[in-house]
This record gives sequence, structure tokens and C-alpha cells, in this order.
Amino acid sequence: MLVNHLKLDNLYAEVKDEMYSMDQYLESDSVRRQANTVLRLTVVTVFGLIGTVTTGFIGMNVINLTEVPLFEKISFFLIVFVPVAFLTFYTIVKSRRLSDFLDVLSDETVSPREKFIALLDVWRKKSNVVE
Repeated sequence: MLVNHLKLDNLYAEVKDEMYSMDQYLESDSVRRQANTVLRLTVVTVFGLIGTVTTGFIGMNVINLTEVPLFEKISFFLIVFVPVAFLTFYTIVKSRRLSDFLDVLSDETVSPREKFIALLDVWRKKSNVVE
């Protein structure tokens, strides 16, 4: 009798629907954020390969650094480190546009001209794009 008077069945169904709706929204938002993060990290990793190759140059001992003074070793390290660090941070800044370029580059239906235009779009100023 009290359940019917307070209409608890209707309230329960309404709260249950609202909770389900809220859960779906939060889950989709979480998945979207995670996918965006993974995409950016993937782009940075792909272009970070350049840095890996550059630092591998030091490790291959192409230039004999065993006989040089410590100051020259540190200088050589900084000559390699500074551009690699700059390139890494620059890649992070441009990661969204670079990922768009990689999408176009991997599309087999896109012409080479359109792929080249997509490459140029990485550095073009776009006022209506939110990055």
C-alpha cells in the first residue's frame, strides 16, 4: 500500500534510467578521451623515430669520441640532443594535424596531389580549427 501511495516503482524506473544514461555518457566520454590520447601518442611515436635514429648515431660510434675531452663529448651530445628535443616538442604541438596527414597518407583512394596538399596543411594557419 505504501509503495503504491509513494509511487516507488515509477521513481525507481526513472532513477534507473537516469543512472544508465549518465553511465553511458561518462563511458563514451572516457573512451573518446582515451582514443584521442592514444592517437596523439601514436603520432608522436611515429615521428619520434627520427629522434631514435639520431641518438642511435651516437651509439653506433660513427664518430670516435673515446679520445676526445669530456667537454667535446658533452658538446657533441648537446648538438644532437637539442634538435631532437625541439623536434619532439614540435611534433607534440602539431600532433593533431600530423595525425590528419597520416590518415590521408594511408588512404589508398587519395591521389598523390591530395596527399601532398594534406602535408602542406600541417603548417597552414586555420582559424576555424580548434587544436
